[in-house]
Amino acid sequence: MRERIKMKNIKKLTVMAGLLFAASLLPLLLLGRYNVMCYDDYLFGAGVRDTFLSTGSVTEALMEGVKHANSRYMQWQGYWIITFLSAVYPANFHYQLAFIVPIISIGLFAPAVFCAGKCLLTKWLGGSGKEVTFALLILLFLFYQVMDSPFEGLYWYNGMMTYMIPQACLFFAAASVTKALWAEKKGTAAGFCVIASLCAVFSAEGNFITALQTEILLLLIVVYTGVKKRKKLPAAVIPWLFGTISFLFNILAPGNAVRSATDGVTGNSPVKAVILSFYHAIIYMIQWTPAIVLLVFLALLPVLWQIAKKSQHSFRYPLWVTLGAYCLLSAMFTPTLYAVGEAGQPRTNNIIQMVYYLCLLGVITYWLGWASHQKAVAFRSEKGELPTVAVLLIVFVIWGMTMDKNTYTSISALRSLVKGEGAVFYEESMERYALYMDEEIQDVVLKPYSQKPALFAFEDLSTEPGNWVNMAVRAYYHKTSVVMGGKE
Repeated sequence: MRERIKMKNIKKLTVMAGLLFAASLLPLLLLGRYNVMCYDDYLFGAGVRDTFLSTGSVTEALMEGVKHANSRYMQWQGYWIITFLSAVYPANFHYQLAFIVPIISIGLFAPAVFCAGKCLLTKWLGGSGKEVTFALLILLFLFYQVMDSPFEGLYWYNGMMTYMIPQACLFFAAASVTKALWAEKKGTAAGFCVIASLCAVFSAEGNFITALQTEILLLLIVVYTGVKKRKKLPAAVIPWLFGTISFLFNILAPGNAVRSATDGVTGNSPVKAVILSFYHAIIYMIQWTPAIVLLVFLALLPVLWQIAKKSQHSFRYPLWVTLGAYCLLSAMFTPTLYAVGEAGQPRTNNIIQMVYYLCLLGVITYWLGWASHQKAVAFRSEKGELPTVAVLLIVFVIWGMTMDKNTYTSISALRSLVKGEGAVFYEESMERYALYMDEEIQDVVLKPYSQKPALFAFEDLSTEPGNWVNMAVRAYYHKTSVVMGGKE
């Protein structure tokens, strides 16, 4: 059968996809204007803020961040780099700078996903053309609409810095080492190797989920390079070695042993954690594949077929590739199952969800590539991009006309902006801040927020002064007590 797919308007569609993605991010960034500190932001930044207020020196404040990271490394956890970055939150220097959090998160994570996805489809799967860019822009649009925990991935600085940024570094590391392996010039390969090594250090020294994934993914690339591209082996080995050293620095931190002995949390045995990770991967794959996700991937089928059809890749092992992707995804559930005995923590789910979508994109493309090489199989379509456009129009109707306006992040953010929830919330936050900064008030009694955007899904302070968040705020502002009162 003759293959008749034609995508004459893919360039225009790609531009439209880019505009759609940018437009969908705008409400999320605008809502960030009303963002404030919360949770661990106070715990990590107290010393840095005190130093800056007392000395007026940014350098001294940064050095205090170093001391904080050293202390946490010895007494609680091995994330030295991430702990330092969490301590030097810009809001510690100026309270109103909390708006920068979604800018950092999206500004690093989205380009990292795009770079990794493009290398996956072009270098590893042999695709080319505007179809690749179009598919990735639509995928990114989808992800930011159905994020498992948008608050913890976009607006909570400590959560974003601990999970989204290390994962972004891993995506950049994977893309850079790929560029190094396919580079024709030695200087170019060396440059990408350096970038990959630096990114691997950051990703392996972050949360254990990303750190373990860094080890697995870079080692797989080393094995592949040793078999297929032996002359380029150093370009793969060097980033892996840097990542391994950073990973060991992380897991061998004295603070990890202290934490496990004092926090009272019991996890699973290594074997049980691994077994359970395969189970939980299936559960969350189902959860992260609602109707709108199925429709988006259905819309992308003709595009991915075009990518695969033009590829010179052999696509001989679809079952092995599918199994490998499933194992890679499952491994991301293992660290928390081992450490705390549970999976599905909101702050970790965002990064696992994105890896799932990338794996799904790659596996579907691989199977389509395998199918395109079978003489009895062909994707017949005389309508070009029409099926893709038709299904995406259905997606946009579902997205924009959803009954629950908090189902999709951009719609929820837009709703909060239009209804003024963000503005009211921020005004009341600044009233609280005025109480915190009033030196004559030592026992602070707060009023509950009258309005709060749905995406700002953090628990407010408690009526109990001994609550850990209350105590963190009390210590941060040097108050005798901070407690939540009733409405007036």
